[in-house]
Order: sequence, then C-alpha cells, then structure tokens
Amino acid sequence: MRRSLELYYARAEDIPFRIVIPIGNYAPQFLPMHSNIESGQDQSDSSYESVPLDRPVIAVLPFRNLTGDPAQDYFVQGFAEELSIELSRYQDFKILGYHAGALPRNQSSDEERKSVDAHFAIEGAIRKDEDTVKISIKAFDVMTGEQIWGEHYRRKLTDSSLMMIQEDIVGESMAKLVSEYGVVPHALSREAKARRTHDPSVYDAKLRFYYHLTQHTPESHKAAFYALELAVQKDPENGTAAAMLADLYATRYMLDLPHSEGALEKAAKLAKKACALDPFNQFVRIVSATIYFYKNQKELFFQEMEKALDLNPNSPMRVGSIGFFLALYGDWEHGVALLEKAMSQNTGYPLFFHGATFAYHYRLRHYDAAFEEARKYTIPGLFWCPMLRVACLGQLNELAKAKQNIAQLLNLRPDFPDKAEMLIRRYIKEDELVAHILDGLVKGGMKL
Repeated sequence: MRRSLELYYARAEDIPFRIVIPIGNYAPQFLPMHSNIESGQDQSDSSYESVPLDRPVIAVLPFRNLTGDPAQDYFVQGFAEELSIELSRYQDFKILGYHAGALPRNQSSDEERKSVDAHFAIEGAIRKDEDTVKISIKAFDVMTGEQIWGEHYRRKLTDSSLMMIQEDIVGESMAKLVSEYGVVPHALSREAKARRTHDPSVYDAKLRFYYHLTQHTPESHKAAFYALELAVQKDPENGTAAAMLADLYATRYMLDLPHSEGALEKAAKLAKKACALDPFNQFVRIVSATIYFYKNQKELFFQEMEKALDLNPNSPMRVGSIGFFLALYGDWEHGVALLEKAMSQNTGYPLFFHGATFAYHYRLRHYDAAFEEARKYTIPGLFWCPMLRVACLGQLNELAKAKQNIAQLLNLRPDFPDKAEMLIRRYIKEDELVAHILDGLVKGGMKL
C-alpha cells in the first residue's frame, strides 16, 4: 500500500497534499507534496523540484541481495524503498530513491555512489540463513568518499516477522542517520562551522542550530542566533527556520540569559508563524508545544504535543524531546518511557534528557538513581548540571562533594541564590518537587 501511494503521487500533478501511511502507525496521514521522495528515474520531472535547493540530497541506492535466493529480491528492494519513504519525513533533506534498474548494471558500489547527484549516499546488503536475517547499512559522504556511518542489524526470522524487522530497523537507523543528532546533520554541521561565512545560507543557519544543540556554549548560541536571524529575513516563508529561532529566543528566557527581556513573546510569535507555514512539520509542532510549556498553558501544551507525536512516532530523538517535556509537566511514566526508548536507540542523544530522568527519580526519593542521572548531565556552561548534583548530594548528606558543585554553580551563575526558585520553576511544574529540590540545595550547603 505504501509503495502504491508513492508511485501514484510520483506521477500526480497539481496536488497540494498526499496520503502517507507511516511505519509503525497504520492510520493514514495527510502531508504536503513538498515532502515527496524522488524515484531516481526522471530527474527532470518538474514535480520533483518543490524541495528548496539548499536542502542536501541523500541518495538511497539499491540494496544488494546476498541471500543467494533471487526470490528474496522483493524483500531487499522493499527494504530500500521503506528507507526512502521514511527518510522523506525528515524535511531538511531531498531524497533520491533508486530502484534496482535505475543505475547501470555491473557497477561497483564506489561507481554507483559517484554516479548519483547527491551529497550523501546510503547503501546496504541483506543476508539470510534459515532462522536469521542480517541487514548491513552504510552511509557515505559522496563529496569526500568517506564512510560516515555503518551498522549491522541481526534479527531472528519467522514467517510473520519480516515486516516487523523491516520497520524496526528502518526506525532505528533513521535516528542514527538524520535526526537532529544524527551523523548526516553532524557532518554538515562541521562543514558549516568550517565555512565561517558572514552571510550564511538558510541551510547553514539550520546546521548552526543543530551544532548548538550538541554544544550549548555561548559561542554556539550566538552563531546560531545570528545565522537564523538572517535566515528568517532571507526566507520569511521557511517554517523550520522560524521555529528554530523561536527555540533560541525561548531558551534565552528559560535560562534567564542576557537580552532575555521580551524573548518569550518573540518566541511565541515566531512559533505561531512557523505552525501556519509548516503545520505538518514535527519539529515545528514540538517548538510550538514547548512555548505553551514555558507559558504554563497546560491544556494547549498537551494538545500540541499530541499533534507532534502523531506526525512521526518513529523519530526517537524528537519523540525523546516530547518525552522530556511530558515528564516535566506531570505525565511522568509516559514521558520517561519515551525518553528511555530514545536514549537506548541512539547513543548520541542530547544530554539534557537526563534532567527529566533526574527529576523522575528525585521526586520518588531515589537519590542514588537521581544522582546517576545528574552525573550524566554534563553540558559545559549550563548551571543546571551542578545544581542538580548539589540537590542530590544534599539529600545524601555528602557535603564535601556538594561544596565542590556549589562552587561550580556559583561560578556559572553568581546570582543563583537570589533567583533559584524562579529558575527552577521555569522547568519544574510541581510545587512539591520545586520545594523538594530547594530543600536538597539547602541541605547541601547552598545559602538561599
């Protein structure tokens, strides 16, 4: 059914929306035609040119059938097609999906990669024995020839498990490849950082935002903010860029950074605009929901997060972000389950995820478990990291260690004693938990 729909829309003209049946969620969804994937057969077809040219191109090459059984071609090529379809849901990229007959025969893998007009290429092979299937996936930077990622997946095989295996591996590999913290954005972020241009493109601005998510330094924030301010001027119809700038403004407010006056109002205005421009973009919806979180509009927050989750329930990093905020707004079990799943599927997850898992254990007075989460929360320059450790150490009566962390906290945030409750309340919504954290800080030796 998925493939039939893709073939129909590849030939369709003047249709603003398409029907998609996402992996792992069989309820049909309506998405803009601009998220279309390419067939690889006719690159001149104008229906394929609605994706902005500043989006990097990822080619999905035909997978190789190494099972020794030509009858398995359907599964091998079906897997590559599922990969292409799922990639098309990440709207920062233009996808070229090549079927088995689209490239000249008898080419080596290296020759295939060089023959496609793409920045990145994904290829793979499938092997199978009586009770096991092994799927190998590799990603290459076509410009340099460098292999930037590779993974082998091995699964037990039953007559009814092929579809589940396919969907499971596609979802897991997407998180590692193209999520905000995936290898493709990371490679592009390095390139954007190396260019150091004073007039960054819209896509360079997005990459600087992704780079900031991994660094969380004043320098990375400043670079991303500058580039995105220019981006929304150059392309005022770009919903993703508007949402990213909204996120940076909101972060200024939430962390009480310099120039935070009026930041939340600017963030709300940009998020509203982003939703109007790109209502089916999961990232845009998540940013919109977080603005409601920051403004303490609980009902609107949960409504918006539900919309965001429905758009792509198989994106671990974005679903992890949803879980982070759900947990902090009181849906602890559901939120933490989403977080733990995201962290288990991708070792490159954002470290701030541990802030919510810390709060989950701390509120249950599981202080050892909470401290382990706080210990993993290691973002340089962010006062929350030593602050959470002080609260745990205070409850554990480890005052010498608490004193060291208090020194780090005050070095990062000299005004913290005067603003402690205000800063904590911006993320922690339960009055009892706020008081509990303040209690831990005082027991640890913090003078509030």
